[in-house]
Amino acid sequence: MKAKEAVNLLCILTMAGVMLLQGCKKDTVSEQFPQDKYIIAAEGLRMRSEPSLQGNRLALIPFGEKVSAIGKSETVLEVTDGTSGKKLQHHWYQVQWKGAKGWVFGGYIGDKSEYEKAFLSVLEKEKKYLVPEHAGLLGASDNSIDEVWRYPGGEMEKAEMYFCKNGLLIVDSGMFSERKKKYYFVFTKDAVKKTLSLIFVDTRLNFSDLAQVENKSKSVWGIDREKKTITYNIQKGTGADKSLSVSVFGWGFFEKEMPWEK
Repeated sequence: MKAKEAVNLLCILTMAGVMLLQGCKKDTVSEQFPQDKYIIAAEGLRMRSEPSLQGNRLALIPFGEKVSAIGKSETVLEVTDGTSGKKLQHHWYQVQWKGAKGWVFGGYIGDKSEYEKAFLSVLEKEKKYLVPEHAGLLGASDNSIDEVWRYPGGEMEKAEMYFCKNGLLIVDSGMFSERKKKYYFVFTKDAVKKTLSLIFVDTRLNFSDLAQVENKSKSVWGIDREKKTITYNIQKGTGADKSLSVSVFGWGFFEKEMPWEK
């Protein structure tokens, strides 16, 4: 072998070694725990007793729930996404949620920005549930979240009201179904009257039945059956910051919070 060729080969082998070391270093960089993560799987994510699909099912954590990640597995698992068919390779994360501790697959959790992206992606797929004249609200470029009101939990699991900048209201709750799902309204607020008006635009909801339920509610300001609208009184909340609150659909008590839970 000529001297020049030997030098070139040595350089190539040296560079390959450096790249290999860099690759190993990248894989072994440890994350800092605990850290906040959000569930970005639209149908929720199973929490298991161990970092394996064979682990016992401990809970189904709903989409959008915040969990505290306290560690991750050493090994990486490949999972085929049931919706897209894509191969996902990720570690398992040990998380704490509602006092319980277990493992979730890392391909379906993310930070706040990933949650917001997943949230808007879910909305795009649900246009079919809105009456035609309002379906465009779900695909609009300005349907970002302006503020969030939350039901703290009690008779049922926690729920949220997401007020979008384009006038769309998303109620993520189990009050209309067995499982927590998103339902859609168009809303208007009247700062003078201190009211919140909900226009029914979700074809899965029966306005007449809900209007009958709300007919004698003290929290209802008025009902317009022709426009399929129920208007509620906005009151002072129970928190120390005197935030606003509203009681809707017979019992759901929602209180105003800042966007994307602190």
